[in-house]
Formats: sequence, C-alpha cells, structure tokens
Amino acid sequence: MRRATGKRDLSGYRSKHRSGRRRKEPCGSGGEAPTGTEATGAAGAGAGNGDGTGNGTGNGTGGRGADKAAASTGAFGGAAGGRIPAMPVLESLAQSGDPVVRSALLVRVLGRTGNDPAVRREREAVRSSPVVRALLSERDAEGRIPLPPYAKWRGAHWVLVMLAECGYPPGDAALLPLREQVLDWLLGRAHRSRIRAIEGRVRRCASQEGNAIYALLALGIADERVDRLAGDLCRWQWPDGGWNCDVRPSARASSFMESLIPLRGLALHGRVAGDRRSRVAAERAAELFLTRAMFRRRRDGGVIDEEFLKLHYPCYWRYDILFGLKVMAEQGWVRDPRCEEALSVLESKQLADGGFAAEGKYYRATDAARSGRSLVDWGGTDRRRTNPYVTLDALFVLGEAGRLSRADLAART
Repeated sequence: MRRATGKRDLSGYRSKHRSGRRRKEPCGSGGEAPTGTEATGAAGAGAGNGDGTGNGTGNGTGGRGADKAAASTGAFGGAAGGRIPAMPVLESLAQSGDPVVRSALLVRVLGRTGNDPAVRREREAVRSSPVVRALLSERDAEGRIPLPPYAKWRGAHWVLVMLAECGYPPGDAALLPLREQVLDWLLGRAHRSRIRAIEGRVRRCASQEGNAIYALLALGIADERVDRLAGDLCRWQWPDGGWNCDVRPSARASSFMESLIPLRGLALHGRVAGDRRSRVAAERAAELFLTRAMFRRRRDGGVIDEEFLKLHYPCYWRYDILFGLKVMAEQGWVRDPRCEEALSVLESKQLADGGFAAEGKYYRATDAARSGRSLVDWGGTDRRRTNPYVTLDALFVLGEAGRLSRADLAART
C-alpha cells in the first residue's frame, strides 16, 4: 500500500472523506461480529468470563438513543441546564499557566468554536506549551522517538495519543515520523503474525488500534492505512459488540478496557471518513457499556471493578466511568438514560470549589527510565485537591449531559 509522507497526503485523506461528516445518532445494533487473538501487554484488561465479570456486565434500564434525555439532578442541583452555585475552579482554569488547560476550558467546557479568536490563540499556544515540549522532548534528529512505539508512556504511540488529548493543532507534518513508527508497528508482519483466533474470536488488544485511529484522525495526520486499521477492528469485533485480548478459550465476554478506545476510534472514523461500517461497529460497542450502566455487571447488578468508580487522568488504555462518559459525550450519547447512574456518581465527587480530584493514576512522574514513566506530571492524586485535567473532562461530560449550563459557566469565567 502506498505510504503518505507529507502534507499533500494529509489533505488528500481529508478531501477523500470530506463528505463523511454525519449527524450524531442514537446507539443502535447490527453489523458483523468476527473473531481472533493477541494478548500483548494489557494485563488485567481481559477477564471476560461468560457474564463479563472481568470487564463487562450490569443492569440496563431500558431506553435507547441520545435523544432520550432524562431529567438530571445531582451536585449542581435542579433540572438539566439549571443554574449552578459559584465555581471558583473556573477562574483557576481560566488563569492557568498551561495553554492545554485554557484551550480545553474554552472549547470543551464553554463550547466555543475554532472561529473564536481566543480559541485560535490558545490552540496555537498549545503547540509550544510546556506539556507538549515535554511529550516531544525525546525525538531524535529525524523526528522519531528511539523507543518501541508502545513503550509506556513515552513511545510514539502514547505521545501521539496524549497530543490528541491535549488538543494539539491538526495537520503538523513534523509528527509524520511518529505516525510512521506507529503504523509500521501495527501493520508490520511481526506484530500481525501474532494475531490469531481462538474459539471463533480474535483475542486482540484492540485499544492499540483504537488509540492509533483516534490520535491520527484527531491530529490530522491520517492516511489510507487508518482505514485498514478501522476495517480490522470491525472484522475482529466480538458478538457482544466489544473486543478482548483474553486468550483463554472460555473467555466469551468483551473487556471494558479493550472496547472503549476502539469505540472512540471507530466513531471518529465513521464521522470523518463517512464510513458506515465503522459507525455501526461503534454503536454496537456502545451498547456493551450502556446495557451495563457504564460500570455494573448484568448478572447481578454489582460493580464490575471498584477501580472503575475512581477518577484518573490519563487513563491510557484503562477504563473508569469518567473516561467512559467522556467517550459517550463525544459521540452525543451521554444523554442516554442508561448513563444516568454513572453521571450521578460522577457528580457526587465534585469538590467545594467545583472541581474534581484525581483519585488514582497510572503513570510515574520520575526521572528513572522505567516502564510507566511519564514525561509530564498530570496533576498527581489528592482526593481533596482539584486536578485540572480531571476537572475539564468532568465539566465537559456534565455539560454535554445537560447537568450544567454552559451559559452559566461562561458567566462565571
């Protein structure tokens, strides 16, 4: 397959799929459900027993579709869109020295568009922000990172994922060497030779392809190879709508940790590329979460994993309710009634200043060269102190869910 290596290829991919933007639709069902295997490095992501106890089950409450919003109550009080008390955290976020925080506040929380001069200014500032400089600091003279692409959390794969999370401006050809590292890995013979089916299901760490699809599209550096990754995920999708890397033949339920990120990537691919197959696959995957109220087992209604109820940033390939609700909000599905309980759990964690704490973390902010090292300290963990990144995601989710008013938020910043 021809490899794209410059800006002409980026615009070509965008123009090829220019007509692909679709309206947001309710979650549905349908599509195909193939099979297969690979259990690389996603320890704990499997756990797919027949009832999904390792990563998926719970009590569905009926109802389908983003257009079926329920009345909201919780920490902000009153019905959806009601007025909220003073939130000192908004001023703190607005005055942050981190352009990543200021940009996300404007776009994701306050809902301003790219035509807004303040948004353009802050987005451009993200490019040279301390966070971005740290993420890209290990590139060599050729623009590559001399580590395996999946090296946690400094390899090219994770750097691109976090740049996308930070709202890095799209279309930067300087990121193409990192793209090549990721795609050479995911589409390389050595990697793909380990993908196999067991008992009719492909046992694949699908979060890897999902994150790559999402990051490359969000950063505006996708080419036709992203279509191939999306097609792979559609073929590997399990009958229940998700994915799993558990190689045990008895594992027949999908993993929350290996299903949320493919959902996110395929949903974005469906919108940007106008790919109906990706869109349907994403809708099927959403049902895996919605029928389990985002965190409950279907078998007995119990909590799948208590860690799912803690808030983290970044989640990388792991799952918690905030990350799950964030992905639902991005697709316009967070007003589905089956998100209500998880939204209430999230609201209950609001601090006195209106912010939210990081209750756990999956990285080490250290100078030691070891797996799990992050070049960025994402605010640490302290249950009594607001974490700006967790707060931005939580406010985005609650705004999209109609549990707080963006007009009221804007009036307080």
